[in-house]
Amino acid sequence: MINTALVQVRVDEALKDEVTNIYNHYGLDLPTAIRIFMKKTVAVNGLPFDLRDDSNKKNIWQYFGSGKDIEMNISAEPDFSANTKLETM
Repeated sequence: MINTALVQVRVDEALKDEVTNIYNHYGLDLPTAIRIFMKKTVAVNGLPFDLRDDSNKKNIWQYFGSGKDIEMNISAEPDFSANTKLETM
């Protein structure tokens, strides 16, 4: 028999209800969904999703300016023909 451990977490009741409804939609109960999360964490050796700090997005233009002075050479219609060669690095 596999040794098991009890994990207890306090969360907002509305959050619990919301995630329970989402997991139920996929045929999962909350304990199974949590086990899946934990196993995926081990499989990827980290959080199974990207963490992003978007707080700097609103301030990015103060560091780089408005961008209006940037020259861009973008073709209106990209060439996807078979004769187009990809440059190698």
